[in-house]
Amino acid sequence: MNLSGYKFAHQDITENIKGALRIASIGAHDLEVEITENVLMQDTDDTISTLKRIKSLGITMTLDDFGTGYSSLRYLTSFPFDAIKIDRSFIMECKRKPDNLIIIRTIIAMGHSLEKRIVAEGIETEEQFDLIKGYGCDEAQGYYFSPAVRPEEFAELLARGVL
Repeated sequence: MNLSGYKFAHQDITENIKGALRIASIGAHDLEVEITENVLMQDTDDTISTLKRIKSLGITMTLDDFGTGYSSLRYLTSFPFDAIKIDRSFIMECKRKPDNLIIIRTIIAMGHSLEKRIVAEGIETEEQFDLIKGYGCDEAQGYYFSPAVRPEEFAELLARGVL
């Protein structure tokens, strides 16, 4: 679930998440919350407190779009993230901008050193997939695996065990 900056800043998001878990009849361990870097740039003490409350529910937390905006290495140690998502722009332009390969490798190595799971966004070709797999990336997502699907199709794929 992507967590918007508005919802994060202006609502009791922890209570909203608890309610959503009850309504959906799922456990906290079945939910992963993704938060973009720009959300973290708000009032840091309140942000850390809110993230810790969400984490205390047992929810997996992911730092989304890492490397875009105002990336700070402090985010990786101050906030309770389980995973880091490498922004798709690094993947998409890695052939045109070879320095992106250095950034991708560095994010993966740094994340693993901090015991974070690393996800690459925007994988569209086998070559991109092989590249990030060779760098030790833990997970990947993108059109190479599947285009976006309607909710009914998603439920069917899930029921068949494809996902």
